[in-house]
Amino acid sequence: MKNRDFDIALNTDGGELDVSTSSNANHRGILTYLRNILQAIDESRIYCGLVDNPKFNACAFRKQNHDFIAINSGTINVLLRASLSLFSHPRAFTTMGNASGETTKADFSMGVVKQTTFLKPETEKRMAFARAVFQLANSVIFCHELGHIWAGHLDFIHKEDPYAKLYEVSDENSYTNLSQLSKNAIELDADRAGISFSTCSIGDLQAAFSDQSDIVRAWFVATFLVYLIMAERSGSISTFKGVSHPHPYIRLVFSLTHACHEVSDRLNLPMNKMESVGLQCLDDIQSTWSNLRIPGYRLFEERSMRKGVSSALYDLSDELSKLNPRGISRVQYPKPSREDLLDLERDTGV
Repeated sequence: MKNRDFDIALNTDGGELDVSTSSNANHRGILTYLRNILQAIDESRIYCGLVDNPKFNACAFRKQNHDFIAINSGTINVLLRASLSLFSHPRAFTTMGNASGETTKADFSMGVVKQTTFLKPETEKRMAFARAVFQLANSVIFCHELGHIWAGHLDFIHKEDPYAKLYEVSDENSYTNLSQLSKNAIELDADRAGISFSTCSIGDLQAAFSDQSDIVRAWFVATFLVYLIMAERSGSISTFKGVSHPHPYIRLVFSLTHACHEVSDRLNLPMNKMESVGLQCLDDIQSTWSNLRIPGYRLFEERSMRKGVSSALYDLSDELSKLNPRGISRVQYPKPSREDLLDLERDTGV
């Protein structure tokens, strides 16, 4: 697929989405990485590109028999700054590399998104973790949109509105003939479909990390980072007022539940080892959010959280089973081989 294909095709969309003209090395490096995923699964009908639109992180839509995945360039900026700045803090992710070798301390009290200081880890191992988390986090967002396409959601909503788009985070999703529960269920189904893709490239991290436990940690942190950033403005699960999407923490639990076995299989890592590393990583993430007083850290302390998550997941799973006969296609999600995917060590300018 030519890089200009997305720009040319999207420019016929009437200017609703502004194609990004950024020449930033990080933007272009991530875009190449994501397009290589599409190339690896031989999906020439899907166009991927960057747009400049602060209303959403990403969106999936169809135009003239082609499916589009648009990523907001600002989202890439946030994930890059967050990954680098967090790993430059001596009290963040203390089990990942030599945290005591870091000296800079960014202020995250207003949130990861609002932290504007651009810092870099001082130690080589911590920089490797930051780079891996940055790319994997972008993959999580991109693969959610890919999940919408592969799970048949565009086909489903286009039966009622051929111009509908599926936006990530924004509650401006243009399909209006579904209940809130149905919309939430579709988003969880995209998480489940997309998580298979987002785990495809973790094996490529073996060039950067000789210890498989470090690869698992990088993947856990990347997944948590995406959903916890979303949770910064979501508040408590019990008071959450989202329309199109479930609470980010519910999505996080759902994604991790479905992905752990895939990560274990891809790394040929025993499940008990995977669970042990995962629990250690969860403690590290909780400590990081608490130590740095990042908004959303109290989510871990909510007494009603576990009950709320379980109840919501039950309702959403039940709703998915009702939606299936109405046209949501359950497909076997393709799993590109490790050799087919872009090596995560590709230079992205970080």
